[in-house]
Amino acid sequence: MRCAACDHRWTLEADDELVATAVAPPVVASQPPTEPIEPPPPAPDVADDDAPTPSPVLRTVIAIVIGGALMVAAGALWVARIDPNQLPLVGDQIAALAPRPLPLKVSFTARTTALDSGDRLLEINGNVRNTGSAAVSPPDLEARLAGPGGTVRRWRIASPVASLGPGASVKFTSTSTGFPADATLVGIRPAR
Repeated sequence: MRCAACDHRWTLEADDELVATAVAPPVVASQPPTEPIEPPPPAPDVADDDAPTPSPVLRTVIAIVIGGALMVAAGALWVARIDPNQLPLVGDQIAALAPRPLPLKVSFTARTTALDSGDRLLEINGNVRNTGSAAVSPPDLEARLAGPGGTVRRWRIASPVASLGPGASVKFTSTSTGFPADATLVGIRPAR
């Protein structure tokens, strides 16, 4: 026999005489069950059983790796001077991480002079002007001397001032000797 309320099963053993005369008691529908009925557990979803759920530690590691990759990409874009807005999907996010260029304009002249020793002297005279509307701290400059074979010398020119007001300008000078005669290309940019 089985109880309809709690699904408990048992076996009755009775005398043959009693079985013949026994009458089942009437079932009353409004009578509450004597034991609480527990709902059956939800059926497992087959798709969820097949896919393992990543642990919180794994999710944290994945987030750190993705964040680090985005930071490295932003740094690479800044170093290589690539326009991040031209990159699909992530260009806007990377552009937000890239530093804004300083409103500085650098102009210079370079002149070589032959020395009595047979060596040559390179003289660079230039000007840094703040074209923005706020004071900025101008960075050091990097001078580069190149020839047909590529760059032959790089050197740093220290910033002559700590702060440059809006519309203000400052002059700088640098000299170099001991470079090949075919090195004639001079470039100056903010140092990294």
